[in-house]
Amino acid sequence: DDQIENSFLLEVERRVSADCVIVIDQIEYEVDCRFAKQRITLRYTPDMENIYVVEADGTLTPIRLLNKQENASVKRDKVRLTGGED
Repeated sequence: DDQIENSFLLEVERRVSADCVIVIDQIEYEVDCRFAKQRITLRYTPDMENIYVVEADGTLTPIRLLNKQENASVKRDKVRLTGGED
């Protein structure tokens, strides 16, 4: 049943933002931080109930709706705007 279900998933490509967020049909989803700033392939059911990232080896990893409070508290590297001395 799983193999048949996976055969009928829709597919789309998206670029992941620096804070690990993608947008599908104006809804924000959060992906694993290892995908930040990369182009990824997503597979999803027509009802948008289940959305998965297609890994390099072909496995499907589920993603979730964006929790803005949780995403805002993640530690990130500071961006240096100049190349000057510290």
